[in-house]
Amino acid sequence: MAQSSKASEIQVIGLSYLSFIVLGLPGAILGVAWPSIRETFGLSLDAVGILLTASTVGYLVSSFFSGRVIARLGTGLTLALSSLISALGLLGYGVSPTWGFMILVGLGGGLGTGTIDAGLNLYFARVYGPRLMNWLHAAFGLGAAIGPLLITALLVNQISWQTGYLIVGVFQLIMAASFALTLRRWQNFGAATDAVDTPHEDDIPLADTIRQPLVWLSILLFAFAAGSELVVGQWVYTFFTQARGIDTNTAGTWVSIYWASFTLGRIVFGIIANRLPINRAITFVMFMTIIGALLMWANLGDIASLIGLAAVGFMIGPVFPLLISTTPDRLGHHANNAVGIQVSAASLGIAALPALGGVLAERIGIDTIAPYIVVIAVIVLVLYQLASVRSISPIFQVKRTAAD
Repeated sequence: MAQSSKASEIQVIGLSYLSFIVLGLPGAILGVAWPSIRETFGLSLDAVGILLTASTVGYLVSSFFSGRVIARLGTGLTLALSSLISALGLLGYGVSPTWGFMILVGLGGGLGTGTIDAGLNLYFARVYGPRLMNWLHAAFGLGAAIGPLLITALLVNQISWQTGYLIVGVFQLIMAASFALTLRRWQNFGAATDAVDTPHEDDIPLADTIRQPLVWLSILLFAFAAGSELVVGQWVYTFFTQARGIDTNTAGTWVSIYWASFTLGRIVFGIIANRLPINRAITFVMFMTIIGALLMWANLGDIASLIGLAAVGFMIGPVFPLLISTTPDRLGHHANNAVGIQVSAASLGIAALPALGGVLAERIGIDTIAPYIVVIAVIVLVLYQLASVRSISPIFQVKRTAAD
C-alpha cells in the first residue's frame, strides 16, 4: 500500500510538472511570433493588448472561481476538462482565418488555462513546501524557454507561426487525456484531497475573503510580480531587434536564454528555499532584478545587455512560486479562495502590463521598454515590503470568520 501511494504521488507530481511545461509554451511563443502575427493580419504594434485582454478575461473568470469548481468536480476532472478547453483555444489560434476569430478563441483558451494554473498552484501550496512549488514553476519556465526556440526554428525555416500553436495545442490535448486517465490517482491521493477539499475551508464565503485588506494588497503584488515576467518575455525580442539592431535569430535565442535563466532560478531556489528566510530571499531577488534591468537599460554593449537580461530572468523567476507557497501562512483558511484570487490578479498583470508596454512603445518609442521594466521591478519590491510589514498595522491583519 505504501509503495502504491508513493507511485500515485510521483505520478501526480510528474503530470503536474508536464502540465506546467505545456502551460509555459504559448506565452513565450507569442513574444517571438507577434511580428509575424502583425504582418498576417495587418495590425499595429500595440494590438497585442487586445489579444492579451481577451485571453485574460477568460483566465480571470476561471481562476477566480477555481476553488469552488475544484470543490464540486474534484482536482483530476477539473484539470482534464480545463486542459481540453485550453487545447481547443490553442488549436483555434493555429487555424484562425481572421484577427477577430483569434481573439474569440483566446477568450475560450483563457478559461481553460486559468483553472489549470490556479488548481495546481492551490494543490501544491496546500500539500507541498516551497521546494516542489518552485520546481513546479520551473517547469513553466522550461516550457517558456522551449517556446521561443520552437517558433524561431519554424520561422527561420519559412514555416508559419500558426504551426507553432497547432503543435502546442496537440501537447495540451495529450495532457487532457493524461489527466482523464488518472482521475483515480487525484481523487484517492489522500494528503492532497484532505488538505484542499476539506468542508471546513469550503465553508468560508468568497465575499469574506475579498473583504480582507491583506488580500487586496496581495492582488496588487501578484499583478505586478506576474506581469513583470511577461513584460520582459513579450517585448525584449522586439526591443533588441528594433531598438538595438540585433538580428532575428540572435534575438530569438536571447529570449530563450531569458526563459532558461528564469527556469534555472526556480530550480536553484527550489533546492535552497527550505534553508532560507523567504522574506529575505524575495527582497534580495527583486533588488537584483532591478540591477539587471538597469544593466539592460544602460546599453553598454550586446554582452552587457545579455548579462542583464539573464540576471533579470534568474532573479525574477522564483518570486511568484515563493509568494504562492506562503499564501496559506499569510491568509490561513482563506487560502483556498485567495490562491484563485491571486492567480486572477496575476492574469490581470500578465495582460495589462505587457499591453501598456505596447502602448508606450507605439506612442513614445520601443526604447521605453527597458526603463519600463525597471519601474515595474521597483513597484514589486515596494509592494512586497508593504506586505512584509503588515503586522505593524491592524488593518492588514487577517480577520477571522465564523468558519475559523
